[in-house]
Amino acid sequence: MLYGPVILPELDNIILEQSQTQKSEESKDILLTGCSIFIDDYLNDLIEEGGGNVVFFDTWVGFNYYYQIIDDKVLNASKDSIDLLTHRFEKNIYGDHSVPNFLERKVSHIENFFINYEKKTGKKIGVINHIIKFCDHMSIMSSHLKNQLKEKGIYVLNLERDYSRANRGQLSTRIEAFLEMM
Repeated sequence: MLYGPVILPELDNIILEQSQTQKSEESKDILLTGCSIFIDDYLNDLIEEGGGNVVFFDTWVGFNYYYQIIDDKVLNASKDSIDLLTHRFEKNIYGDHSVPNFLERKVSHIENFFINYEKKTGKKIGVINHIIKFCDHMSIMSSHLKNQLKEKGIYVLNLERDYSRANRGQLSTRIEAFLEMM
């Protein structure tokens, strides 16, 4: 998103390298949801250092952003970019910003991923719900999301933080404890 299409060849190489890297059979697979992580964020490093492996990036700039593909017919028919933006918001059923029934769809989406992932790999995944402090729309629903997923047998860690590096040790401890519990 930040670098545009010129980064695609380099990104293909990174993806190929990562797919060839062997993860430990004992690593715990994680679905990361909630607030996104950004360039130079250490959260993914903490998860991997603790024995986790993020297998699905379900944040607002992960799955939610990339599943919405606008076909060529709509693109070519539109004369105004506002029409395209409107189309995107009308079709946005997984967005977490003021979308009706968001929580129900989110729970269903994660549950379906959980079930399909276990069928495919034989492994259960845990969910880390990443919440940036004072991101109200994410923090308000975090306990409801956690409770509903726990009822379905899915382990969830609500991980609230700011972007400070000062709390790295505390976050590491919480992540390691969660992974151990799984």
